[in-house]
Amino acid sequence: MKTPITYALDLGSTYFTLSAPLKEEKSTHLLSCSVESAGFHGGVLSDFSKAHAQLSFLVEKAEHKFNTDISFVCVSISGKKTIARFSEAEETNIQEPVSPSLLASLEKQAGRRLPSEGLETLHAIPLAYLLNGTTWHESPLGLSAKSILARFFFLQAEWAYLYDITRVCNQSGLTVSAFHSIPYASSLPFLSDSTSKMGVGILDLGGESGNGILYARGKPTALFTLNVGGAIITSDLSIGFSIPLSEAEKMKRLWGSDTENQSEILEVVDLQGKTKVVTKEQALHIIHPRLYEMASLIQEKVAPHKHLLGAGIILTGGGSRIKGFDKILHQILQMPCITLTAPGTSQLESKSLDSQDLASSAGMLILESRHKQQSEKNTTTPMGSLLYTEPTIEKPSLFSWFKKTAKS
Repeated sequence: MKTPITYALDLGSTYFTLSAPLKEEKSTHLLSCSVESAGFHGGVLSDFSKAHAQLSFLVEKAEHKFNTDISFVCVSISGKKTIARFSEAEETNIQEPVSPSLLASLEKQAGRRLPSEGLETLHAIPLAYLLNGTTWHESPLGLSAKSILARFFFLQAEWAYLYDITRVCNQSGLTVSAFHSIPYASSLPFLSDSTSKMGVGILDLGGESGNGILYARGKPTALFTLNVGGAIITSDLSIGFSIPLSEAEKMKRLWGSDTENQSEILEVVDLQGKTKVVTKEQALHIIHPRLYEMASLIQEKVAPHKHLLGAGIILTGGGSRIKGFDKILHQILQMPCITLTAPGTSQLESKSLDSQDLASSAGMLILESRHKQQSEKNTTTPMGSLLYTEPTIEKPSLFSWFKKTAKS
């Protein structure tokens, strides 16, 4: 029996997006279908009814576009709703070489040491294993040791929030198979061994918020969020020139922070339907202060880890694609800063995009692919870094509490 496809569902403040991998002879593309977001503010669910109605609309649109039924989804969870914690576990008097079952046991022990009331583990990422108190290893499988100390990076979320997201999905005819933290998932399409070992920050900047993760010495070390995104510039331009948001967005995309040829003009239609002329110089008086403000907020977030970020900052997401923002960020942070469009490092290539960045969608599908490969190999726990693991909690996982709502 063919395994049903699990789609990536990204519930953002600007767009709701359903994505799936399309495998072709020599590559894997990313198919996506999007609608404008509703019922979410700053990346967080704020209105259940509006979110349900818009998600149902997306499912109907995507099923028509992909010519298939959509049943199972993995869902993005904002960094604002993600809690990052470190935990350790130790085993002594080991009689056999290190096995997958031993590492799984260590992960469970480490998970039990975390606060668990009202929380669900989304990801458990192995950091390193200390054998016999002397040598650290990334993956000690098959090695002999009498004692082993394991360190993990856990990403958790509030159970009540996941419950509400699950209900929104269920009432839209979807079954939730997994949740993935946006900062972690969004980083995967851009991450390489060299950049992660050099140390890098990856920021997925959306319309209303940003989700970031920092890697040092090849391992995740911290999450951070921003409460602003690219939409604040669009709003300021709209107010400043009394023009619709659509016209303001066009202006922002056209000029960004480009300071050349400031006498350039753009004809726009104002709120009264009249045509008016705006110069680039006038627009920059509004755009520049906001970009510098965002850059300063990013600097505050990464400052404690700056000495570890040899590869600098990678910007992605729809809110990051403003001309010259990476240069402003470089000026403020004094480190390399580049803007990339997902899926980046070619693990998945974009195809049929609906005008927004797909970093989190691509990352979720990478995690799902790895999880599927692990299940097929019948392994009990993933080895190495950057691999998704099943929630390690004592109570029944909420994913099993809900069944798919029959479609009308």
